[in-house]
Amino acid sequence: MPGGPPLVSRPTDFTDPDALSFEYAVDKPVEARLRRLVSDKGRGLSTAELLAKFKALGHAVDMPEDAAELMRLIDLSGDGQIELSELVEALRDQQAAKTSFARMDRKKRGYVSVATVSNDMWCSSQPAVYAVARATAPTLEQLALLVETYDDNGNGFIDEAEFVAMFADFRHGRMSAARERSEEARTRISRSIHAWSELEWLADELGLGAKTAPHAPSAPAWTKFAVAGLGGASGWLVVHPLDVAKTRAQLAEKGSGGLLATLGRIYRADGLKGFAAGLSAALTRQLTYTTARIGLYDVFRDSAQRMLPGGESGANGAAGFVLKLGCGLSAGGIAAVLSCPIEVALVRMQADSLLPPDQRRGYRHVGHALVSIFRAEGVAAGWRGVGATVGRGMLVSMAQLTTYDQAKGMLKAQLRFKEGVQLHLSAAICSGFAYSAISLPVDSAKTRLQHQRPRPDGTLPFRSMWHAMSHTARTEGVSALWRGFPAYFARGGGHTVCMFLCVEQYRRAFDRLYGVNPT
Repeated sequence: MPGGPPLVSRPTDFTDPDALSFEYAVDKPVEARLRRLVSDKGRGLSTAELLAKFKALGHAVDMPEDAAELMRLIDLSGDGQIELSELVEALRDQQAAKTSFARMDRKKRGYVSVATVSNDMWCSSQPAVYAVARATAPTLEQLALLVETYDDNGNGFIDEAEFVAMFADFRHGRMSAARERSEEARTRISRSIHAWSELEWLADELGLGAKTAPHAPSAPAWTKFAVAGLGGASGWLVVHPLDVAKTRAQLAEKGSGGLLATLGRIYRADGLKGFAAGLSAALTRQLTYTTARIGLYDVFRDSAQRMLPGGESGANGAAGFVLKLGCGLSAGGIAAVLSCPIEVALVRMQADSLLPPDQRRGYRHVGHALVSIFRAEGVAAGWRGVGATVGRGMLVSMAQLTTYDQAKGMLKAQLRFKEGVQLHLSAAICSGFAYSAISLPVDSAKTRLQHQRPRPDGTLPFRSMWHAMSHTARTEGVSALWRGFPAYFARGGGHTVCMFLCVEQYRRAFDRLYGVNPT
């Protein structure tokens, strides 16, 4: 048997050898068979010799056109001979395409829509697939037209055999956006698809299959809620003193000073322990409200993305963004209803020291606050201001979660950011700004509703969130709705950044635990 270098695939213009995550199962006996198949005469094979080899292995190529097309596909140098390196390259193309197609075929149906294939290739997180798509066509629309050309039976879907032929043509520049989509081209493509099926038989015969898991591992659904609660609580520990200052600033009289003045008053009145006011309620809120809203958002978003024509790759478009907005609104509203009693307890505990000594409630911890509220004022008091709480929750989730998700996806797709702290930090800063700007007026109204005390006649100063906002704007000026903005932005933006950084680290830990590869 002739010797030779180890059986490896040669480098190409567009393909990173590690990017497609596949490998050959080439042991010594298989390598020997492949070398004998191609090189037992010390040179490459002609078309007739290749067909004779196939027949000797128990497989005959029926159509002469398929044989000629197979030769054309494998003979990259165009010298009329098939060398070992060319056969390995062709087999590698085939297995790379099959691996990439398996990632697109999320429902394991054996076929994927033309739109999904086009979007997945155009926005692929695999550098090789992304480079091939961008080198083939200048726009997504033109790429989709070329992909449609490989729909051999005209049913609007691309199956594995069609994708293999398409991927190899794209990778080696045999099809470009400038090429005419003629009947001749369609005939050649049809023959190419059949020719690749012959090569697949050879790969199976030689044992050169791609080692692809039948189904990618995934973390259980409950981990979405676990990372949400843990990340929210961890991030909150950093910003809780600023949240105390924000609450005090919103409830203070007009002209009482800014963030530094508020922090100074808290320290002079209560010392360092004043900055921990309501900490137990705040952490309980994170473990309930944040767990529910981020966990539900992830569940809703994953379900909604499966309805998009482009699957996950279409999530960065207009339709994907609208779906994310709906998911954020829904998750925030549901979570706000569930956690409203915790919100009431938190606001009262943080603002208690502002009241005259004889009117202070003196809650010792969140459990004591909840029991006292329910006993003294009834269960309904736990949902006092629920309209404002739900409104704020929906706005916060829409602004914070949707902006983070969209910014993260666009940074990865457009600027080629990779998973890591740089990506998470950049997306979180965008999210924190949007969150703070949109939610502060509603948050101010919620704080006033939850902290209000009945008048002597038993009526409450504010009837609803909108009444609180309009009354505040009318009596104190529109700017009063954004009173405490520096503290709110520092707390809201700071917590958003800390929360998402922590969430991503917890998510990464769970993914490692369950063997999930980062994307």
